[in-house]
Amino acid sequence: MQKIIDYLGQGTGRKVKYVNIDRESQSREIKQAVELILQAGLVLQAVHTHGAGVPLGAQSDPKASKLYSLDIGLYNRICNLRQLSEHEMKDARFINEGVIAEQFIAQHLYFREAPKRKPDLYYWLREGSARNAEVDFLVQVGQQVVPVEVKAGKSGTLKSLFQFALEKRCQTACRFDLNVPSMQAVEQNLNGENVSFNLLSLPLYMCHEMERLLEVTQK
Repeated sequence: MQKIIDYLGQGTGRKVKYVNIDRESQSREIKQAVELILQAGLVLQAVHTHGAGVPLGAQSDPKASKLYSLDIGLYNRICNLRQLSEHEMKDARFINEGVIAEQFIAQHLYFREAPKRKPDLYYWLREGSARNAEVDFLVQVGQQVVPVEVKAGKSGTLKSLFQFALEKRCQTACRFDLNVPSMQAVEQNLNGENVSFNLLSLPLYMCHEMERLLEVTQK
């Protein structure tokens, strides 16, 4: 169990490979330990889904998954990050800013509909080709599948979002970053085909407003 917790310090948000958790134990033993700690509610799991339609769980593949801490405070404790003052935070530079941002969004998305429904978390991954791609999270809003990307700063590429939009013909996507809220139409030529969708950009702290705003844009 402790090795799984320790693994989260460097493995949060990455596809789980049992050998990276414990090189000395068999995969079956590690899998059982992971399932037990998930049942205990100490760790959150995002499962890969093809994302072709709703419900997302109908096309999920638990063989590809990512793990997150139950809470961002626990994640920081695992990383031995002590509490910082407001002054120290202004000058701090974290090499894992992207992971911290993804952990923050993961825990809020996971519990966004609790206790009305059982929590779940999905993401999209494409491997085995020259055009590898990964979308941090997929959520269902109404009858639409919405891809969600998380950025720790104010800039970043939308490569995976465009790849997902090309394959799944999605009309709307969401990005969390440090910019002010906005809704814009984005467009790009990908593999000789024009791809476009509406992009809702929200600051990280507005995660709880995502579904409401997406529902408004769909009307």
